[in-house]
Amino acid sequence: MPNIGKSSAEKRAASEWPPRFWLGIAFGLLLGALLLAAPAAKASLGYEPDPSTPSIALDGEGPLGVAVDQSSQSIYVAMPLRSKAAREFGQVEQLNSSGVATAASPFTIAGQPVFSGVAVNPVTHGIYAAEAIASTSAGNFGTSRVDQFSSTGTLGVQFATGNGPGIAPTIATDSSGRLFYPSASTNAIQVFNSAGALQETISCSACPGGSFDSPSGVATDSQDNLYVVDFDNDRVIKLTHSGGPYVFASVIQSGRHAVAVAVDPSDDSVLVGDYVDLGSYHIVAYNSSGAQFDDFGAGLFTGAVTDRSAAGQIAANGTTHKLYVSDPAANVLRVFSKVTIQLPTATTNPASSVGQVSATLNATVNAKLHATIDCHFEYTTDADFQANGYANATDAPCSVLPTGSQNTAVSSSLTGLASGTAYRFRVVAASNAGSANGSSATFTTLAETPATVTVSPPSGVTQSGATLAGKVNPHGGAVTDCHFEYGPGISYSTSTPCNTEVGPVATDVSQSLDVSGLSAKTSYNYRLSVTSNAGTVVSGGQEFTTLPPAPAVSTDSATGITQTTATIAGTINPNGAAANCHFEYGPTAAYGITGTCITDPGAGVAAVAETLELTGLTAGTTYHYRLVGANAGGTVQGLDRSFTTQAAPPPAALPQPPVVIPPVDSGTPPVVKPLKCKKGFQKKKVRGKLKCVKKKRRRH
Repeated sequence: MPNIGKSSAEKRAASEWPPRFWLGIAFGLLLGALLLAAPAAKASLGYEPDPSTPSIALDGEGPLGVAVDQSSQSIYVAMPLRSKAAREFGQVEQLNSSGVATAASPFTIAGQPVFSGVAVNPVTHGIYAAEAIASTSAGNFGTSRVDQFSSTGTLGVQFATGNGPGIAPTIATDSSGRLFYPSASTNAIQVFNSAGALQETISCSACPGGSFDSPSGVATDSQDNLYVVDFDNDRVIKLTHSGGPYVFASVIQSGRHAVAVAVDPSDDSVLVGDYVDLGSYHIVAYNSSGAQFDDFGAGLFTGAVTDRSAAGQIAANGTTHKLYVSDPAANVLRVFSKVTIQLPTATTNPASSVGQVSATLNATVNAKLHATIDCHFEYTTDADFQANGYANATDAPCSVLPTGSQNTAVSSSLTGLASGTAYRFRVVAASNAGSANGSSATFTTLAETPATVTVSPPSGVTQSGATLAGKVNPHGGAVTDCHFEYGPGISYSTSTPCNTEVGPVATDVSQSLDVSGLSAKTSYNYRLSVTSNAGTVVSGGQEFTTLPPAPAVSTDSATGITQTTATIAGTINPNGAAANCHFEYGPTAAYGITGTCITDPGAGVAAVAETLELTGLTAGTTYHYRLVGANAGGTVQGLDRSFTTQAAPPPAALPQPPVVIPPVDSGTPPVVKPLKCKKGFQKKKVRGKLKCVKKKRRRH
């Protein structure tokens, strides 16, 4: 369908394909089941991937419903989406019996068809195609209705159905061409004639467990009996009729997450598709009596299916006995042929973790695409094996039931063995194809040896707690009890289980236990007790003493404060443990200077006064200080205190020079007084100035 002329909402919806349909309703299955007889399947028959055509590539995307015209052997596939890249809505593809698209393929209509189911009308050899309403973040697209096409793709009668958004039914027809349609709105199967008129409503009101709840898929067999996938009740119901209304006949399957159902019209074998989670889709085959004869396909459908509602659907060709299963994630039809199926392969591997009374048996199983219905180990003593083989052997289940076609490791842990004894064992794996036995292997349990148990000094000892430590070596024995015993003195009055499980190993297993609620400065002892198949062993005792209380410290007021000195003080109570102390002081609360206490605090229980004389302080400065005390119980810092040194005295006044008053200029020259010299001095010029100098005496 071209993308030309589509609205932006339509383009967004197409780009989100495949749409996430309502998780509560699975995509159903269409079966064209018609009347061809064939011999009943043998127990060894089942389904293997077709050797020549294991898969058929499809033109569209997200294939769901599948149908086969039992007359022409044409194959029809309902495709919700034609092309995600081109944003084209759905189509119905028509393939010939070889899986090649016919000239008339694909069938489609104008608008936004979202095809989910398809069924062949065995009378006209045309088809019914069920449309659904896709619910996307861009809105709802499509229509809930049924379209009829001729075998050449000509559109015929269309009629509306009542399902709401997100419901994607698959459909089926009976031998008269009536259409069976799962209706979520009525929780029933609606039956329409070819003109679209409602003929009957089947709700299974008399079914054990109640009426249908969200039926999603239907199929009919050669007698027009009806099979319904009752989705929310997680079951597949068979209903029969004898010319009247359909009535409950049996439960084909329950509790296995059925999402699809089909019938091979040649022998009325029933095929149920189960889907639990990603990659787990598989098909269970039942004969017409309801007995399982195969479980196959696990591991093939590994695409990223988002949920059960996008799981594959099934159709059977009654002539070739081939099954066609849609794989929505891979955009192919898986093809299976009905053949004698392969046995699983079973390989016995060496035992591991062999202890005194225990061992782990190991093996590898490949289910060969057919789920194992049983997997177990057989084991017995070697002496019994030599006399009786495995006739008296004990069975131990495998850890898993292998599926798929890959090698799967399986194991089984044994206990209660006899010590020092040789054993024989093998693995046995069975599917519907039969049983396969692995080869025999041997192991010998270890001789009975008591455990080695030791304790070591504790760690993290505080006033009220400690971490106890020890080691256990069971020497391969089976440990049934491991616990610490501890208490004050040597009372061992408290018992607490070990934290670490001790397996049947031959190495040390470390044990530790955090204990709390202890008393300070108290002696305790602890030990480790271990019981194994070889008896009870108790370690020697380990003593430790809890820490004493930390000292009590207070910072007192400073005294003797001068400009450069002060005495700071405090008290310390050692609380019964040897203590030490020091003062911290400095111009800020970061301190920066320490001074050792003058008096030894001792180890008493009374407060001891401490002082420290400070010198070299700066006048007028604030200082912070505190007392810090410590003992084995911890370090305690007293409260911060502060003091301020006295201010320095003001400096002494300096002498002032005399005030010189300069002469006043009066405009007249100053009067020069004549120089007069004292007796014994005379006038004389010295360096140009007249001065009085002492007369020199003459020598006679």
